[in-house]
Order: sequence, then C-alpha cells, then structure tokens
Amino acid sequence: MKRKGGRQSDEKDEIWQDVIVANPKHLNNRVKLHFLVDTGSSGCAIPVEVAKKLKLECVGEGEIILANGTRIHAKIAYLYMKIDDEHVFTLVSYDGCEKALLGFDVMHLLGLQIDTGKKEVLKPMRRFSLRNLIFSKGWISSRRGRR
Repeated sequence: MKRKGGRQSDEKDEIWQDVIVANPKHLNNRVKLHFLVDTGSSGCAIPVEVAKKLKLECVGEGEIILANGTRIHAKIAYLYMKIDDEHVFTLVSYDGCEKALLGFDVMHLLGLQIDTGKKEVLKPMRRFSLRNLIFSKGWISSRRGRR
C-alpha cells in the first residue's frame, strides 16, 4: 500500500488529510484544506467560510446528525476534491461545521483506507494485469489476425 499525504495531529486519535478543493464550475477557484478524517461520517463537510470563498452554489438543504446526536440544518453543494493524484466531484455539506471533515463517501470512492496503528491514510496500490502491461508497452500488437 502507498501512503497518502496525510498528517497526524497533536490529538492522538486524529488523522488529517491535505485536500485541494475547488468550485466545480470554476476549478481555478481553489484552496488547500486540512480535512479531519472521519470514518464515522457518511459525507464530507466544510466550514461556511470556505464555501463562500469558493462561491459554491447551494443545491439543497438538509438535516445532519452529528456524532453526539445533535441535529443541525446545513446547506449542500457540489465540490471538486483532489487528494494526491485522485480527483472526485461530490456533494458536501456546509454551514454547520467548524472544521473540514473527510467522510466515508469520498474515502470509499477513492479506495482510501486507514492504518489505525500508524494513524495514516492509505491508498491500495493499483492492480494491473500482465496482459494490459504488455499491450500498453506495445510488446505485442493487440490487433490479432493482421498479417
């Protein structure tokens, strides 16, 4: 497994991940954020100040239930996220949290895993077949039957 660009915080149980986020309609409008990796959160969240800075467009609103059981009302927008070399467009809630949270939805989409012993975010190495490697390098023509 390859280590991702995370960092451990001063809190012994927290893992943080550097993420570039952007407005999906204007990808040049971007910022780098430190997300708290939250495997218990089904979705991602960002502070309202970040949503305003990126000029995100609210596409809906909903009720969010926090880990402590508190229910809050939050706005929802589309967000572009880049974690190392991986990219994803996803929905994110805002106007209800003070720090950015990286939820299970994006971790699942990108295949991110947590090494709880080392407190690191990991990405499994991509598997490839020998057949794909041979054809991509041109060692054997993929066009059969031609003479």
